[in-house]
This record gives sequence, C-alpha cells and structure tokens, in this order.
Amino acid sequence: MQRDALVIGPSVEPVTLADAKLWIRQDIADDDAIVTSLITAARRKVEAELRQSLITQTWDLFLEGFPSGGGYYDRNVRQSGMSLQWLPTASTPIYIPRPPLQSIVWVNYVDTSGNTQTVDPSVYRVGSGAPARIQPNYGNVWPVNRPIIDAVNIRYVSGYGNDGTSVSENIKTAIKMILNLCYDNRDGAFELPTTVQWLLGADDHGSYA
Repeated sequence: MQRDALVIGPSVEPVTLADAKLWIRQDIADDDAIVTSLITAARRKVEAELRQSLITQTWDLFLEGFPSGGGYYDRNVRQSGMSLQWLPTASTPIYIPRPPLQSIVWVNYVDTSGNTQTVDPSVYRVGSGAPARIQPNYGNVWPVNRPIIDAVNIRYVSGYGNDGTSVSENIKTAIKMILNLCYDNRDGAFELPTTVQWLLGADDHGSYA
C-alpha cells in the first residue's frame, strides 16, 4: 500500500488569467478571483485525469516497506524478540507516480532500530519513463526497514517545467474548456465533453499505480 502527499505546490498555473479571460470572453475584472480559482480547479482535474504533475511540484511518496522478494533469516533480529525474522533482500523497482519525474530528493526509511536513515543515492539508479522507476544498482538491494506504516518515504520533484510554456497546448486547451464549463455552470451540473478526453489522450501515458 502506498500514498503520496503534496509538499510544495506549483508556483504558477499553466494557464494565465489573461488567457483564461480571453477564452471565456470576459474582459472585466469583476470575476477575476472566481476565474483564478477555477484555473486551479481545472488544472487539478486535468492532473487527476492524466495522473501527472503539470507545473513543477514536490511530493512525498510513502510506502509500508521496500519491495520484497527473497531474503534471509537474521539471528540478531530473531533474538531481539521482534516478530520479523525473514529479512527481504529485494531489488524490485519502485514506481514513482505523477510523472514526469524531475528528480529524487531523498529515499528515507525507518530501520529495524526505529531510526530514520537515508539511502545513499549512489546505491540506486533512476530510470526514465512514465512513470519513472528507481531500483538498486546491480549488486545492491533495498535495505531492511521496520515493519510499520509509512516506513519508507521518497521525496521527489515532478512536472513538465516551472511555467506554462512547458505544458502542451492540448493540455492547456483542455484546462480552459473545463474552466469555461465551470464558469458557465456555477451549479456544477455538467459532464466533461468528449473533446476534453480527446485532447488529454495525446498526453496520457497509460494506466499505472
């Protein structure tokens, strides 16, 4: 089981207020606050649909443990009275959600003594793709973590870039279409049109965890 939490959100939106107002044909400032909030809402909806980060943002990924597959019995752990006796020595990749990945900040874990440790970046490699993966280098394995909730914490940075110029026109158009629907239907009674799904399809990397 895994979960993630936003640490630092995007500093700007992929669609500017001026572009949004042009799209919805609004040339007065009365509704600027409303339009600004709808830009954010539409961007978050698109990110949820694509399972991606658009503008640079920082996330924490929490896992209950490193991937396991094979292992060994440890006499010291057994003698300590801990219920865990079989220690994994796996090198299975960990998938990083919300592509595109920019960087891994750290891989932290709680060791069997209850102390937080950081995996040396030289021990693992980061693979490209959507989603990206991290895996121990050849001859290395993931360390042994204490069997507790959120035992492993991976902080990562993702997104296409620091501003809207890095985001595709298809995605930005989909955001403006969703914004327009929200603006014209304040009661929320609408469904995403097929055109939005078609626009997002070009940047959908497929299904992943």
